[in-house]
Amino acid sequence: MLIKRIITASILATLIALAVFLLPIEYFSLAIGLVVLVGAWEWTNLASVNSMLIRVGFLVALVLPMIGIHFWTQILELVAQLVDWPDIRDYSGALEWLVIPPVIFWIVMMILIRNAPTGVINIQLKTRYKLFIGWFVLISAWMFLSRLKSFYGPEMTMYFFILIWVADIVAYFSGKKWGVTKLAPEISPGKTVAGMYGALLSGLVSAICLNLYNLKYGFNPMIAT
Repeated sequence: MLIKRIITASILATLIALAVFLLPIEYFSLAIGLVVLVGAWEWTNLASVNSMLIRVGFLVALVLPMIGIHFWTQILELVAQLVDWPDIRDYSGALEWLVIPPVIFWIVMMILIRNAPTGVINIQLKTRYKLFIGWFVLISAWMFLSRLKSFYGPEMTMYFFILIWVADIVAYFSGKKWGVTKLAPEISPGKTVAGMYGALLSGLVSAICLNLYNLKYGFNPMIAT
Protein backbone atom coordinates (compact mmCIF):
# COMPACT_ATOMS: atom_id res chain seq x y z
CA MET A 1 0.00 0.00 0.00
CA LEU A 2 2.77 2.44 0.94
CA ILE A 3 4.78 1.58 -2.18
CA LYS A 4 1.72 2.21 -4.34
CA ARG A 5 1.21 5.59 -2.66
CA ILE A 6 4.84 6.54 -3.23
CA ILE A 7 4.73 5.57 -6.91
CA THR A 8 1.45 7.40 -7.49
CA ALA A 9 2.64 10.49 -5.64
CA SER A 10 5.93 10.52 -7.56
CA ILE A 11 4.16 10.36 -10.92
CA LEU A 12 1.67 13.08 -9.99
CA ALA A 13 4.39 15.32 -8.51
CA THR A 14 6.43 15.00 -11.71
CA LEU A 15 3.44 15.89 -13.88
CA ILE A 16 2.59 18.88 -11.69
CA ALA A 17 6.19 20.13 -11.73
CA LEU A 18 6.33 19.84 -15.52
CA ALA A 19 3.04 21.71 -15.84
CA VAL A 20 4.16 24.45 -13.45
CA PHE A 21 7.53 25.09 -15.09
CA LEU A 22 6.91 24.28 -18.75
CA LEU A 23 3.35 25.34 -19.53
CA PRO A 24 2.61 28.99 -20.34
CA ILE A 25 0.05 30.55 -18.03
CA GLU A 26 -2.75 30.11 -20.59
CA TYR A 27 -2.17 26.37 -20.90
CA PHE A 28 -1.52 25.99 -17.19
CA SER A 29 -4.87 27.62 -16.40
CA LEU A 30 -6.51 25.39 -18.99
CA ALA A 31 -4.93 22.25 -17.51
CA ILE A 32 -6.00 23.18 -13.99
CA GLY A 33 -9.43 24.05 -15.34
CA LEU A 34 -9.83 20.60 -16.89
CA VAL A 35 -8.89 18.98 -13.58
CA VAL A 36 -11.42 21.20 -11.82
CA LEU A 37 -14.14 20.21 -14.29
CA VAL A 38 -13.42 16.53 -13.69
CA GLY A 39 -13.74 17.22 -9.98
CA ALA A 40 -16.95 19.14 -10.63
CA TRP A 41 -18.46 16.19 -12.47
CA GLU A 42 -17.57 13.94 -9.55
CA TRP A 43 -19.07 16.48 -7.16
CA THR A 44 -22.42 16.21 -8.92
CA ASN A 45 -22.32 12.49 -8.15
CA LEU A 46 -21.61 13.20 -4.48
CA ALA A 47 -24.45 15.72 -4.46
CA SER A 48 -26.79 13.03 -5.89
CA VAL A 49 -27.54 15.00 -9.04
CA ASN A 50 -29.10 12.71 -11.64
CA SER A 51 -30.23 15.27 -14.19
CA MET A 52 -27.79 15.57 -17.09
CA LEU A 53 -29.02 19.11 -17.72
CA ILE A 54 -28.14 20.19 -14.18
CA ARG A 55 -24.75 18.50 -14.40
CA VAL A 56 -23.89 20.27 -17.63
CA GLY A 57 -25.23 23.53 -16.22
CA PHE A 58 -22.95 23.11 -13.20
CA LEU A 59 -19.94 22.76 -15.49
CA VAL A 60 -21.00 25.81 -17.49
CA ALA A 61 -21.38 27.76 -14.24
CA LEU A 62 -17.70 27.04 -13.62
CA VAL A 63 -16.42 27.63 -17.14
CA LEU A 64 -18.00 31.07 -17.57
CA PRO A 65 -16.40 32.70 -14.50
CA MET A 66 -13.10 31.00 -15.39
CA ILE A 67 -13.20 32.75 -18.76
CA GLY A 68 -14.18 36.03 -17.13
CA ILE A 69 -11.38 35.83 -14.55
CA HIS A 70 -8.76 34.81 -17.10
CA PHE A 71 -9.64 37.65 -19.46
CA TRP A 72 -10.52 40.15 -16.73
CA THR A 73 -7.98 42.78 -17.79
CA GLN A 74 -9.00 42.53 -21.45
CA ILE A 75 -12.67 42.80 -20.49
CA LEU A 76 -11.99 45.98 -18.52
CA GLU A 77 -10.04 47.40 -21.45
CA LEU A 78 -12.92 46.63 -23.80
CA VAL A 79 -15.45 48.26 -21.46
CA ALA A 80 -13.18 51.29 -21.06
CA GLN A 81 -13.13 51.79 -24.81
CA LEU A 82 -16.80 51.05 -25.45
CA VAL A 83 -18.25 53.39 -22.82
CA ASP A 84 -15.34 55.84 -22.62
CA TRP A 85 -14.63 55.03 -18.98
CA PRO A 86 -10.83 54.88 -18.62
CA ASP A 87 -10.94 54.75 -14.82
CA ILE A 88 -12.42 51.25 -14.95
CA ARG A 89 -8.93 49.97 -15.70
CA ASP A 90 -8.10 50.70 -12.06
CA TYR A 91 -10.30 47.75 -11.08
CA SER A 92 -7.91 45.23 -12.62
CA GLY A 93 -6.74 44.24 -9.14
CA ALA A 94 -10.24 43.78 -7.73
CA LEU A 95 -10.10 40.03 -8.29
CA GLU A 96 -7.38 39.68 -5.68
CA TRP A 97 -9.98 40.35 -2.99
CA LEU A 98 -11.75 37.16 -4.04
CA VAL A 99 -9.13 35.07 -2.25
CA ILE A 100 -10.43 36.29 1.13
CA PRO A 101 -13.82 34.46 1.21
CA PRO A 102 -12.25 31.01 0.55
CA VAL A 103 -9.71 31.56 3.33
CA ILE A 104 -12.47 32.51 5.77
CA PHE A 105 -14.56 29.54 4.61
CA TRP A 106 -11.79 27.01 5.27
CA ILE A 107 -10.93 28.52 8.65
CA VAL A 108 -14.57 28.26 9.71
CA MET A 109 -14.82 24.70 8.37
CA MET A 110 -11.64 23.70 10.19
CA ILE A 111 -13.04 25.00 13.48
CA LEU A 112 -16.40 23.29 12.93
CA ILE A 113 -14.87 19.96 11.96
CA ARG A 114 -12.50 20.02 14.92
CA ASN A 115 -15.09 21.02 17.52
CA ALA A 116 -18.35 19.61 16.19
CA PRO A 117 -17.62 16.87 13.63
CA THR A 118 -20.87 14.99 14.30
CA GLY A 119 -22.89 18.13 13.75
CA VAL A 120 -21.13 18.80 10.45
CA ILE A 121 -21.80 15.27 9.23
CA ASN A 122 -25.47 15.39 10.19
CA ILE A 123 -26.18 18.63 8.35
CA GLN A 124 -28.79 17.92 5.70
CA LEU A 125 -28.29 20.32 2.82
CA LYS A 126 -30.50 20.73 -0.20
CA THR A 127 -28.94 19.85 -3.53
CA ARG A 128 -28.61 23.47 -4.62
CA TYR A 129 -26.59 24.30 -1.51
CA LYS A 130 -24.32 21.30 -2.10
CA LEU A 131 -23.76 22.48 -5.65
CA PHE A 132 -23.01 26.01 -4.50
CA ILE A 133 -20.43 24.80 -1.97
CA GLY A 134 -18.80 22.64 -4.64
CA TRP A 135 -18.81 25.54 -7.10
CA PHE A 136 -17.30 27.88 -4.51
CA VAL A 137 -14.50 25.48 -3.53
CA LEU A 138 -13.62 24.49 -7.10
CA ILE A 139 -13.64 27.97 -8.65
CA SER A 140 -11.59 29.28 -5.72
CA ALA A 141 -8.96 26.57 -6.15
CA TRP A 142 -8.68 27.23 -9.89
CA MET A 143 -8.51 30.99 -9.45
CA PHE A 144 -5.87 30.79 -6.73
CA LEU A 145 -3.52 28.53 -8.70
CA SER A 146 -3.99 30.46 -11.94
CA ARG A 147 -3.43 33.85 -10.36
CA LEU A 148 -0.53 32.52 -8.30
CA LYS A 149 1.42 31.50 -11.38
CA SER A 150 0.30 34.52 -13.38
CA PHE A 151 1.46 37.06 -10.79
CA TYR A 152 4.29 35.28 -8.96
CA GLY A 153 5.65 32.83 -11.50
CA PRO A 154 6.33 29.08 -11.51
CA GLU A 155 8.76 29.19 -8.59
CA MET A 156 6.18 30.56 -6.17
CA THR A 157 3.60 28.11 -7.48
CA MET A 158 5.99 25.21 -6.92
CA TYR A 159 6.77 26.61 -3.48
CA PHE A 160 3.06 26.34 -2.66
CA PHE A 161 2.85 22.73 -3.85
CA ILE A 162 5.98 21.74 -1.93
CA LEU A 163 4.51 23.07 1.31
CA ILE A 164 1.39 20.96 0.76
CA TRP A 165 3.35 17.83 -0.11
CA VAL A 166 5.72 18.11 2.84
CA ALA A 167 2.86 18.74 5.27
CA ASP A 168 0.90 15.78 3.89
CA ILE A 169 3.86 13.39 4.02
CA VAL A 170 4.88 14.36 7.55
CA ALA A 171 1.27 14.23 8.72
CA TYR A 172 1.03 10.65 7.46
CA PHE A 173 4.22 9.38 9.09
CA SER A 174 3.88 11.32 12.35
CA GLY A 175 0.32 10.06 12.64
CA LYS A 176 1.51 6.50 12.08
CA LYS A 177 4.29 6.88 14.65
CA TRP A 178 2.72 8.94 17.42
CA GLY A 179 -0.95 9.17 16.55
CA VAL A 180 -3.16 8.19 19.47
CA THR A 181 -5.83 10.86 19.78
CA LYS A 182 -8.12 10.99 16.77
CA LEU A 183 -8.61 14.37 15.14
CA ALA A 184 -12.15 13.88 13.83
CA PRO A 185 -12.96 10.14 13.77
CA GLU A 186 -16.53 10.70 12.57
CA ILE A 187 -15.20 12.29 9.39
CA SER A 188 -11.81 10.65 8.82
CA PRO A 189 -10.95 7.81 11.23
CA GLY A 190 -7.30 7.71 10.19
CA LYS A 191 -6.46 11.34 10.97
CA THR A 192 -4.82 12.08 14.33
CA VAL A 193 -3.91 15.14 16.36
CA ALA A 194 -0.23 14.14 16.12
CA GLY A 195 -0.53 14.12 12.35
CA MET A 196 -2.06 17.58 12.38
CA TYR A 197 0.73 19.01 14.51
CA GLY A 198 3.28 17.24 12.35
CA ALA A 199 1.80 18.89 9.27
CA LEU A 200 1.78 22.33 10.87
CA LEU A 201 5.35 22.04 12.15
CA SER A 202 6.72 20.62 8.90
CA GLY A 203 4.95 23.32 6.90
CA LEU A 204 6.52 26.00 9.08
CA VAL A 205 10.00 24.46 8.84
CA SER A 206 9.66 24.04 5.07
CA ALA A 207 8.57 27.65 4.65
CA ILE A 208 11.58 28.85 6.64
CA CYS A 209 14.01 26.64 4.72
CA LEU A 210 12.62 27.63 1.34
CA ASN A 211 12.71 31.29 2.27
CA LEU A 212 16.33 30.99 3.40
CA TYR A 213 17.12 29.32 0.09
CA ASN A 214 15.39 32.18 -1.66
CA LEU A 215 17.39 34.78 0.26
CA LYS A 216 20.62 33.05 -0.77
CA TYR A 217 19.83 32.14 -4.38
CA GLY A 218 16.91 34.44 -5.15
CA PHE A 219 14.67 32.02 -7.02
CA ASN A 220 11.71 34.36 -6.51
CA PRO A 221 11.94 37.80 -4.89
CA MET A 222 8.26 37.79 -3.97
CA ILE A 223 8.78 35.05 -1.36
CA ALA A 224 11.17 37.16 0.66
CA THR A 225 8.64 39.97 0.80
